[in-house]
Amino acid sequence: MAPELSSARLALRPAGLDDLAAVHGLWTEPSVRRFLFDDRTLGEHEVRGFLARSEESFRTRGYGLWLGFEGRDPAIAAFAALVPQEPPGAPPSLIYGVRPAATGRGLATETARAVLAHAFGALALPRVHADVDAPNAASVRVLEKLGMVRAGERVGAWGDPLLDFTLDAAEFRAAEETR
Repeated sequence: MAPELSSARLALRPAGLDDLAAVHGLWTEPSVRRFLFDDRTLGEHEVRGFLARSEESFRTRGYGLWLGFEGRDPAIAAFAALVPQEPPGAPPSLIYGVRPAATGRGLATETARAVLAHAFGALALPRVHADVDAPNAASVRVLEKLGMVRAGERVGAWGDPLLDFTLDAAEFRAAEETR
């Protein structure tokens, strides 16, 4: 069974197929899809596929997509995921986001930090990767707050620059000690 996580303000639980409508609604919000999906509106079938792969990843790897909720509010406040990468054995990629009404309150950092703590703690992963569109200054700040280190730049699928970040377990522990 996939673990529930928590942060100072959020309860995080693994996403499942029952969350399809809520996740699809959030991921089709213009401010969420702008950078996460290169401003492409995902079809419900694509979100269903992501959720199914996440459930499988939780079973086989111990990680996937977590949804964060504030108190008794049933709306998703934030989400974070570790997504498997190719080739097998490559560090998973961190993705995260916040519903539009909850931006600017540190929830992206908080949610991603909880997922990283699980990755480097319970799962004992040695490294995590993230990439971000260069113009997404808010997301770059989140990665830097998490202690991630810029590892390079490349051209993304749509021709825009992507910044690559990495974080090793030891770097995460050191950043957490100084926090």
